[in-house]
Amino acid sequence: MNVDLSNDFKTKYKKLMGDRADSLFAAIETKSRNSFRINPLKPNYKNVAVDLSEPIPYSNVGYFGDIDGKSIDHLAGYLYSQEPSAMYVAEVLDPVGKVLDLCAAPGSKSTYIATEMDNQGLLVTNEINNKRSRVLSSNIERMGIQNAIVTNNSPKDFENKFEGYFDRILVDAPCSGEGMFRKDPESVKYWSLDYVEQCANRQRHILDSAFKLLKPGGILVYSTCTFSPEENEENIDYFLNQYPEMQMAEIKKYAGMEDGIPSWGNDNQELKKALRMFPDRFDGEGHFICKMVKAGEVTKSHEKNISNGIGKDEVNLVEKFSKANLNTLSQNNWFKVSDFLYQAASLDNRFKSIHVLRNGLKLGEFKKNRFEPDIAWILAIEPNVLKSIFELNDDQFETYMHGESIILKTDSNIGNKWLGLSYQGKLFSWGRYSNNQIKNVYPKGLRR
Repeated sequence: MNVDLSNDFKTKYKKLMGDRADSLFAAIETKSRNSFRINPLKPNYKNVAVDLSEPIPYSNVGYFGDIDGKSIDHLAGYLYSQEPSAMYVAEVLDPVGKVLDLCAAPGSKSTYIATEMDNQGLLVTNEINNKRSRVLSSNIERMGIQNAIVTNNSPKDFENKFEGYFDRILVDAPCSGEGMFRKDPESVKYWSLDYVEQCANRQRHILDSAFKLLKPGGILVYSTCTFSPEENEENIDYFLNQYPEMQMAEIKKYAGMEDGIPSWGNDNQELKKALRMFPDRFDGEGHFICKMVKAGEVTKSHEKNISNGIGKDEVNLVEKFSKANLNTLSQNNWFKVSDFLYQAASLDNRFKSIHVLRNGLKLGEFKKNRFEPDIAWILAIEPNVLKSIFELNDDQFETYMHGESIILKTDSNIGNKWLGLSYQGKLFSWGRYSNNQIKNVYPKGLRR
C-alpha cells in the first residue's frame, strides 16, 4: 500500500511526536481492518450470514470482518459497515432523551445512536450538505429507525428555536481527515496546513452553536477522524475557556486507546480526559473523542404541537388499507406532509422553522382515493403486524430485485392486495398481489 504523505505532514508530526512519528507513518502505509455492526432494531438481528466470531470489545454490536453490500442482510438493514474507531463515539455519548447529531452524513454514527436509543426519545440527525443529507435519510430508512428527524440545515439555523433543547449533542466535526489516510489515500491530495486551519476555524463555529443548543446538565461529545492538535486539543481548550460552564468528563479507555495530549492544547491538563486512537497502537483508524458536561440545572422544555394535517377521508383510507392487510394499526403521532403520511418522531412546532427531510417513519402516500404503503414502513414493521408475508426463493428474489413481477404458477389464495416480501427470513419490501402475480413496487433506485 502506498500513501503519498506530503513533506509538510511528515515535518509537522516529526516535530510533534518525535521518534514515534515514524511508527505512525508506517501504520498509515498498512492495510486497515474492516468492521461492521449488527442492528438490534431488527427481529432476530443476530441471524445474519456473516462471521460474528470477533466482536469489538468496546462496542455492543460491532464486529471485525467484511460484509457484502448487495446481500439481503445489508439491503434489509441488518448490517452496517463502519470503521472500528468510529463505533466508540455512540457508546461514549450514551444517548437518552432529545439527541442531536449535528454533522451526521452519511449516518454511521446516527444509526448507531438510534440502535442505542431503541426507538425511544428523539434523535435529530442533521447534515448541512443537501446531497449528503439525502444519503443520510436513506440510511436512517434502511435501518428501520422510527424516532429520527432528518434535517438539512447549518448548525446556526437551530439557534433561534432550539436553545437549551437537547440532552445530548454529538459534533462529529468535518475535519482534515488525517486519521483516514490509509483507508482513503485520495484524501491525502486535499490535505494542506492551510486546510487544517480552515477546518479548525469551522469546527469552532459548530461548537459555539452546540453550546447554545445543549441543555444545562446535558452532554456534548466532540469527535474527529484527524490527528491535528489544531482540530482537537486546541479547539477543546478554546471551547472550555470560552464557555466555563463546560466541564470535561472521563471516558473509559480500552486497550490501545490513549489520553488526549495536554501539550497540544496550551498544557490544559483536563485534556487528558479526552481520548485518542492512533493506528500504530490501536486496531482502527485515527480518531479523537472528547466528552463534556454543561453545568447547571436540567430544565423542562415546553412544547407546542402542530396540527397533523390529516382529514377524516384520509384516515378512512389508511384504516381501509389496514383492515385488508394488517393485524393491528397504531395511530400515534400521524402527520401528513404533502401527500405523504408519517408516524412523526415529534410534532413540536419548532421543527417548522428548519428544513426537515424526514420526520419519523414514512408510512405511505395518498394516491387517487387509495393509500399505498412506503418501503420505510416495511423496513421498520414487526412481522406479526402483517396479515401475509411471502417468502421468496433465490430465483424469485433475483427476479424481484431486477424490477420484475413474481408470477405464481398456481393460485396461492393470498387474498390480500398488499403483503410483506421476505428473503432468508428478512422483510425487505412490500409486494402487491393481483391476478396470481406479485407486482413489483420496489423503489427503482434500489433495484439491480
